[in-house]
Amino acid sequence: MIPALRRTALYATVLMASAIVPAWTAEPAPAVVRRVEVGAKMDDKANAKNAFSSAFVLNESLDGIEFLVDDPKGTNKLSFKRGTYAVEYDLTKDIDLLTGINARDAGNWEKSAAALAKAVTANRLNVLSSEWALRYGAESLMRAGKLDEALATVAQLEKTAPRSLLLVETLVVKGQVLQAKGDIPGATKVYADLVARAKDFGNTARVRGLRGQATLHTAAKQPVEAAKLLASLLATLDAAKDGNDYADTALELLNAQIAAGQSGAALATASTIAYQMSEPSDLAQVQLLWAKLLSDQSGTASQLEAFDHAAMAAGVKNVPQATYSAAVNLARSLSEKLQKDASLSAQDKLELRKSAEAL
Repeated sequence: MIPALRRTALYATVLMASAIVPAWTAEPAPAVVRRVEVGAKMDDKANAKNAFSSAFVLNESLDGIEFLVDDPKGTNKLSFKRGTYAVEYDLTKDIDLLTGINARDAGNWEKSAAALAKAVTANRLNVLSSEWALRYGAESLMRAGKLDEALATVAQLEKTAPRSLLLVETLVVKGQVLQAKGDIPGATKVYADLVARAKDFGNTARVRGLRGQATLHTAAKQPVEAAKLLASLLATLDAAKDGNDYADTALELLNAQIAAGQSGAALATASTIAYQMSEPSDLAQVQLLWAKLLSDQSGTASQLEAFDHAAMAAGVKNVPQATYSAAVNLARSLSEKLQKDASLSAQDKLELRKSAEAL
């Protein structure tokens, strides 16, 4: 199954668009466009009644979306401003783009980059595939170690789609590439520019810029500075409203505090963010880190609590194998350690052993 590319116009992280029509031509992109009531959630079923199920997108940008209704060669044109619609594209026939994205998801960066490079100009079946190809292509090239090519791909998107909200994540790639090349002043400038773009591109631009600055502190072995910056950023975010921005920032803060040796602060952070995580993999990762922090403390109570959190991490469904394995190994190690604890009863030890073996 090819996963659908779902996005919402309300969240800057997922808008994909261009206000500039490239010199090449392509068919309007087939999509379902939903008008969203003010204050409603993008995926609210109530919005289904406002859906245009046969929409053909002519353009989507920072400013909004423009599309034809029912007939891609017709004249029945509508437009919605940003924040008033949700859209789901049908890309099932855009083979080069999908090949590149699927290869990217599988970690096959060379194959992904090659397919996405082709998708920019060849066999393009919708007007937006070139921008998606440039955005994902830049990342795949970076992962493949082709840093100069990645920068050139970013520059192409900057030139052809300056109003695209794909530009936010693409500029993050630019910052990462410059950092990898050792150009710290250049990377710093990119992240500062992202923060400044928040007035147009939304809060995610600010978040991504500040998180980028934190990675520079981490790379410079300045975890205290990274933790301070991320703590300040997290204080401005809301788990329900900011979704992935909150989750990513929270996890990075927790790791920075651990790296800085701030175990007390890290424990407080873990207890605050754990049950704010909507993604299973994020929840499991927080529980695992929480367990590791507690396992380093002395005392039976801390060791028992560490076991509980490790077991909870292992019990979360649909998480990466590495996270699951680490959680199971930690839980079993703690169980073995607690078997030697004289303050625990034989029954307590038996229950611990059974729980560990059941993971």
